[in-house]
This record gives sequence, C-alpha cells and structure tokens, in this order.
Amino acid sequence: MKKIFIFLFFCALLGCSKESQNQKPVIIPNRAYQWRMDIEEFNVPEGTTSIGEYAFSGCTNLKSITIPNSVTKIGNNVFNGCYYLKSITLPSELTNIGEYAFYYCRSIDSIYIPKSVTKIGTFAFGKCENLTLIIPKQFEGNEELGLEFCKEVIYY
Repeated sequence: MKKIFIFLFFCALLGCSKESQNQKPVIIPNRAYQWRMDIEEFNVPEGTTSIGEYAFSGCTNLKSITIPNSVTKIGNNVFNGCYYLKSITLPSELTNIGEYAFYYCRSIDSIYIPKSVTKIGTFAFGKCENLTLIIPKQFEGNEELGLEFCKEVIYY
C-alpha cells in the first residue's frame, strides 16, 4: 500500500497522465519527499537519471535507500538531515554529488564513491561523524568536501 501511495504521490508531482503512469520517471524532482517522516525505506525507480535538490532532505526516519545504476546525478542537499540513513549504495555510473548531499547523515557507516564521480560539492559529507568514506585519490586534499568530519577516509 505504501509503495502505491508513493508512486501516486510521485505521479501527482510530475503530472502523470493515465497513459504515462506505466512509464518510469526520469528524475526525482526538487523537494519531492522533503520532510516526509513516514518514509523509512525507498527504492528509486529504475531508469531515473537524477535526484533533484532537497528531494529527501529532512526525512529523519529514512533508513535505507536503493539507487539504480541509471542515476548519474545526486543534487544539492538531497539527503541533508537524514539522521538515521544507514544503508546506501551509490550507483556505478554516478558522476556528480551535490553540495551538502549527505550533510548530517550521522548513521551511515560507509560509502564507496565510484571512480565515475568527477564532481563532489562543498561539504557533501559534512557532519557525518560515523562515516568511513572510500573515495578516489583525485579528491585527496580537497578541504571543501567536509571530510574532516568523517570517522575515516580511505583513498584508492
């Protein structure tokens, strides 16, 4: 029932017609689920290419999110303030992580940044004090990422 509601909510935001309800969305719009306290887990639909700014910001009960390999961009502040977000795997085709994308995600244990990522915004991992971040060497020495707040940073 919850998945149907989320799908219908998503279609309402995008203005889906009956004909387009069988088509998969291409983006999750800015602020689509912001401040939704009822979402504990979320599966981004296959075929989605971008997650808009603040899409899940303030979803304090969000614990797990599955992101398909089709997603190449995570916008600014997407998971900002998702305090209990514990499980996330970044897609292998991801190229862009926005500013403050994971700010204050203090429950995440580890994130592996794929080599496909070419841009990470300012303080993307700020205040993630329990995070072990596994990140490509190209980002070593970049003080704007907020890595000093992470529990551990491993460059590969």
